[in-house]
Amino acid sequence: MSLYRKRHPRKPQVTRTPSQIGRLSRNKGSAEERRVAALYASALGQRTLRELTQYQASTGRDLRGCQPYAVQVKVGKKVNARNAYHEAASAVDMEYTLAVAHIRNDHEKPLVVLSEEDWLTIVERLVDK
Repeated sequence: MSLYRKRHPRKPQVTRTPSQIGRLSRNKGSAEERRVAALYASALGQRTLRELTQYQASTGRDLRGCQPYAVQVKVGKKVNARNAYHEAASAVDMEYTLAVAHIRNDHEKPLVVLSEEDWLTIVERLVDK
């Protein structure tokens, strides 16, 4: 019987091409957008869909059908919450009046970022019900 533990060989590191990295990043973002869209659909009781990239450039929102929330979804290693919120805030209009950023760093719990004013608006609506 040996006093030393057997060393297991390390798994070989996978090297990915830039196009593979980009595809994985897009897939991860799309999956998170679908997850958040399902949350809004369940909570609001209305059909909520991902805003496709070709249309997103014009609206700046990641989801449609979740009025009054202008939603921006970000996922990655170190997501900048402030920038994500500012993107959502730039998409506010007459129909989508509250800016909300859903952010999730890899392997961490998702967070929701909104302004204090918008948070108070939501709380007031909840209290009035």
